[in-house]
Formats: sequence, structure tokens, C-alpha cells
Amino acid sequence: MKEVLSLPSTVRLRVTQFDKIARTAGLDTLTAQAAHVGLTEGGLSRVKNGRTGPNGHSIGAILSAFRQWTFEDLFEVVPTGEADE
Repeated sequence: MKEVLSLPSTVRLRVTQFDKIARTAGLDTLTAQAAHVGLTEGGLSRVKNGRTGPNGHSIGAILSAFRQWTFEDLFEVVPTGEADE
């Protein structure tokens, strides 16, 4: 059996891409962005600032709000140690 090694990893919002997409949609403020994706301002702020990783609810909300974009467009999977950078 082939051994598979994996590093602990986490999901991170691609903030620059998210902001570009949101601005294109006319969502220039955190308030407008949060309302559009269906999250609280505080929740979206924490995800954008990297204080918390996006959970299943926030990932789903963001992807549903921007359906023409893929998971890979809006999020990245990074080794846990790099998530804080």
C-alpha cells in the first residue's frame, strides 16, 4: 500500500481576489459585502483579516453569492504554518 503523507492545512480566503470581485459587483464597503454574502460584518471581517479561517457556512455563503467564481478563485488551501503569514 502506498503511504500518503499530508501536512496539516487550512483554508484561507483570497482577500485581494474577493475584494476585486466585490468591487466589480458594486460592493465597496464591508457592510455591503457582508449583506451580499449573508454573513455578519464581524464574521466577514474576521475571515478577511485571517483571524479565523472560513468555516463551511462562510465558504458556502461566499460561493453562493458569487456563483460564477470557483472555490479555487476565492479560496486557497495552505499548510497550517503559512496560514498566519
